[in-house]
Amino acid sequence: MAAGLEVRAPFLDPNIVELASRMPSSLKLRRFTMKYILKRAMEGLLPSTILWRRKRGFALPTAEWLRGPLRPLLEEQLRPEAIARVGLFNPETITRLIAEHSFGRRDHRKVLWGLLMFEASRRHYLPKESWT
Repeated sequence: MAAGLEVRAPFLDPNIVELASRMPSSLKLRRFTMKYILKRAMEGLLPSTILWRRKRGFALPTAEWLRGPLRPLLEEQLRPEAIARVGLFNPETITRLIAEHSFGRRDHRKVLWGLLMFEASRRHYLPKESWT
């Protein structure tokens, strides 16, 4: 949660926390349904399709960003000559991953995002003189 987005702050109200701590577990969990009493309380206020659906994560459009507005940053930060100078990764492989992702042939968002964040951290925390 250190880098997460928390949007349930209203449930941290002291009165709600106190009430929830006094409730028996059977009201909070019914078979495999988490937050059972909360969902029952919201019936009629929220559509059933939303209220009783399975939990979903909050996904960012990273793949699209790396193909669109972040593509120049990706290509600049992961330039073959810069990657070769550092010597930790194969520049040809990274160039291929960027091309495949950029042209929609493959989805390399996880690897490319990881490389981009690694490179940003490396530049920030490690002196350039040590990477000759």
